[in-house]
Amino acid sequence: MPSKQIITAYDITDEAIDEPSLNVMIEKSEENTKKQVKTVKADCGYWSKENMEKLDKTEINAYIPDRRKSFEEKGMRDGTLNKYHRNYFKYNEKSNEFICPGRNRLKLKITNRGKHDKTKIISQRYFCDDCGNCKAKKKCTKAKNKQICVDWTLEKLKSKMRKKLNTKSGKQKYLERMYDVELVFGNIKHNQKMENFLCRGKPMVKTEFGLTAIAHNFVKMANWIKIGKNKKQFDSLMRSGTAI
Repeated sequence: MPSKQIITAYDITDEAIDEPSLNVMIEKSEENTKKQVKTVKADCGYWSKENMEKLDKTEINAYIPDRRKSFEEKGMRDGTLNKYHRNYFKYNEKSNEFICPGRNRLKLKITNRGKHDKTKIISQRYFCDDCGNCKAKKKCTKAKNKQICVDWTLEKLKSKMRKKLNTKSGKQKYLERMYDVELVFGNIKHNQKMENFLCRGKPMVKTEFGLTAIAHNFVKMANWIKIGKNKKQFDSLMRSGTAI
């Protein structure tokens, strides 16, 4: 988990997805640095309802887009998104129903509740009774009745994050990820020539990557001291051999 190109925590996993690693790496970083993580910038692979709910309860300022954000927003900007896409369905809070682009109404028919807590609403399904006579049926859906399944908690988290990421400061913060995080992998693969692991087995692979992370950090810290206002400190370290 890089912070200004310094790796504060690392781990290995054979998981095919990134989601489970997010909170694990935050906890490891806080444990190693003895400081609370204040900002998290990650790509859409780390987005999940569970992750966003957990982050929402902390003081961490997260910048993590959902997987559909880029596709949907680009499609709406250039007009290539299906005109009957879910984003074009308007919700009427007063009547608790959706209005489709064809002006048909989708009314609440099914409410899914928690398995153990029946007061907790997991999702709600809204159905259209007029889809059969709608001229846009083929463009809208192949199903007999159009339906929208809404997880309101997820919708709230997604809307909140998109709004933040679309602000001027939010865009800038997320762009920082390109040189805060991606350059670390570029340095390790290109400069340190680590394009694959030489060891086998999780314990050995973790040790191998740990040594790579240490080497990366030493170079970054040495360069920072050398080119910054701490050249005397750097020269002193080199003379004493402490930096080796």
